[in-house]
Amino acid sequence: MEARLSLETLKSIPEDELTEFMWDFYLDNLMATPDFDLPRGFRIAKLTILFRSEMDNGGIRQYITNHTCGKVADPTELAKRNSMALATVNECIESLRLIGATESAELLKEVLSLYQKFGWPSGPGPDEEEIDPLEFDAICERIDHRWFHPDGADQSYARDWRCGEQYLREHLDECVID
Repeated sequence: MEARLSLETLKSIPEDELTEFMWDFYLDNLMATPDFDLPRGFRIAKLTILFRSEMDNGGIRQYITNHTCGKVADPTELAKRNSMALATVNECIESLRLIGATESAELLKEVLSLYQKFGWPSGPGPDEEEIDPLEFDAICERIDHRWFHPDGADQSYARDWRCGEQYLREHLDECVID
């Protein structure tokens, strides 16, 4: 990793701009870096930002579709991708919990339990032999509704953004790149 990011630089970033700064820094300098080589703070930021972005752009179907990678004919490749998708979703759930976005973690956990019950799809939606598409759609609609219309005045995206910003601000040492 050639990019450097000091604690002093992180401390100098204005209030409420840290998450956006880290995302831009990731896109400009770290995108080619394997996730396991990223500092913990960047991994948490990346996972939670991508979750929020995909949810806001297409709901839970988009999030799951982007992690299952579309139709794959080769069973070995499908198993590899599904294993990676499962690991990523589990890490995202833990990251959401860690930053305090527990409502979003629970939404994602519901979807994960659905796929653990019926198996990861081999494409962007459930295979008909795995789960009734109407049941799948109903579950996705309930999850999307809870994301876009949470109880109370706080929208999920804004709430999670604030949680992430606060967590990162309190753990700047997890974001340093020497």
